[in-house]
Amino acid sequence: MQLRVRWLEGILSMGCFALGCGHAENGVPLSDEAPMESGGAAPTSSVVNAPVTTPDPTSPAPTNPASMPTQAPVLPAQTCVAPAVVCEDFEEGAIHTAVWGIKAPNATLEVVQDRVAHGKFAMHTHTLASAGSYAELTTDKFLGPNLYGRMYMYFAVNPRNVHGFMFEGLGNIQGGAAWMSLSESSRYFYINYFKDNPAKEYSSPSLGRLPVPVGKWFCLEWNLRPLEGVNNSVWIDGVQFAKDDTIMFKMPGFTEIRVGWTHFAHDDPDPFTDIWYDDIAFGPERIGCN
Repeated sequence: MQLRVRWLEGILSMGCFALGCGHAENGVPLSDEAPMESGGAAPTSSVVNAPVTTPDPTSPAPTNPASMPTQAPVLPAQTCVAPAVVCEDFEEGAIHTAVWGIKAPNATLEVVQDRVAHGKFAMHTHTLASAGSYAELTTDKFLGPNLYGRMYMYFAVNPRNVHGFMFEGLGNIQGGAAWMSLSESSRYFYINYFKDNPAKEYSSPSLGRLPVPVGKWFCLEWNLRPLEGVNNSVWIDGVQFAKDDTIMFKMPGFTEIRVGWTHFAHDDPDPFTDIWYDDIAFGPERIGCN
């Protein structure tokens, strides 16, 4: 019995290492993960292309290779239309895992057909409406330093008392972590800057007063320039509505980019946040809403 308990503790420890149990300091995400508030049931985690099976400790190891559990095959990179370098249209019914990692430890991220902007498939995230719940695609295949992004989004309900990230670019400044992000806070768009130094420098300049569209698909474009730290811009349905000339800091470029939804702060009156995404693309020039 003692051996079995230790075996189970080892399995749990390995799972904790794989998911990254270290979280944030003072509510600010400094690592790959964001903190999850206690209380309430989290939606079932879903990793679309990578089913995981846990062996029964009382069962002998299978000797027939055909009977062993298998992982879903890695889906190779999608061919993008220039100037896009990295893209995802979900039209193969799955995530192209040669390009994208999937992080949704306390949420659901899935490819669906119930609501799409174009074609037959789109991505859906289902997160808790409380700080720390997130579902994201991550990649390091294109990192700037002059980064343009484009995706179609559909918010099912108005994200009221919420501060959530839809894009994050992570990097380093003088040996410390830093990031720039495009976010929504209480229905409006913001660009966020954070530098992990003793002062914990953080700023969220508002990008005008255009509210996040709700109940319809819209084309969201953005340009972040970490090397310059200025002239960061956002477009909605092809119309530029904001440019941020605030220089908070400069960094050589991003080491990782993430797209999806991170519920960073505040609790929403609605228990869950459901968002759909389609035709995600990144490149060195503006891609447009074609």
